[in-house]
Order: sequence, then C-alpha cells, then structure tokens
Amino acid sequence: MRHKVLSLRHVGIVVKDIEIALTFYRDILGLKLFKKTQEDANFIAQILNLKHCELTTWKFKMQNEGIIELLHFEGLRGNFSNMFPYDFGITHFALTVNNIENLYNKLLEKGGKVISPPKLSPDKLVKVFFGRDFENNLIEFVEVIG
Repeated sequence: MRHKVLSLRHVGIVVKDIEIALTFYRDILGLKLFKKTQEDANFIAQILNLKHCELTTWKFKMQNEGIIELLHFEGLRGNFSNMFPYDFGITHFALTVNNIENLYNKLLEKGGKVISPPKLSPDKLVKVFFGRDFENNLIEFVEVIG
C-alpha cells in the first residue's frame, strides 16, 4: 500500500518571548488554548538532535480543527528571519478570519505590523492582507466574501 498525506496537522512557530506571543495569538487573534505541555527533554533532544533542551508547547485549536503550536525553547538561541511573501522557502501561513477589517484595525491599535490594508481579490471572492506577529512571523489573513 502506498502512503498518502491525510491532512496538515499543525503549524509550529518557535517563539523567543512566549508572553508576547500569547498576547498576539490568544488575546488579539482570539485563539483558544487547548493544551500546554512541558515536553519530554530526552525525546525532544533525540528527534531534534540536540544535546539539551527544555521545550514548552502551547497548542491552539481552530474551528476547523487546525492547530497552531507555539514552541518555546528555554535557553536556546536561534535566528529570526525577516522573510517576505516572495522569498524562497516557507514564507508564511494563512488564517481564514471573519471581519477582516476589524482584525486589521485591532492589529494596528495593538502595535501590530501590517504590509497593507485589506484588499478585495480581483475575483471578488476574498479580502486579504499580510501582517506580522510580534516576533516578525509573516501571516496572511483571508476573509471569504459571501
């Protein structure tokens, strides 16, 4: 039997400052936390080929069962990218939202970064804008029209 991909399980976002990340994903976007876990250090070290790591994850489930997972590695230093939608590699993830204008205004009010205001697509099926979370991860916000 051949293998097949069944679904996208989750999007994992490594964060430097978990409090600021929680403010963005929980408080501004309104995602609901369903699981916080102090991961098993030995298992994580083995699967990531690390000598030592302390990892805590926060998992947020969306209405369609999609999951965003915030990962905070205690004491590890990494690099943050400043990718753009036209760069090579994985550049962003997209979230379907309701009331995109309200979200756009709330992001601006809370000091969020946006690339442009929401724009209606040429086929008039969606409104779209790109923004960044407080750690500079690029997110495409999409509202389905009608």
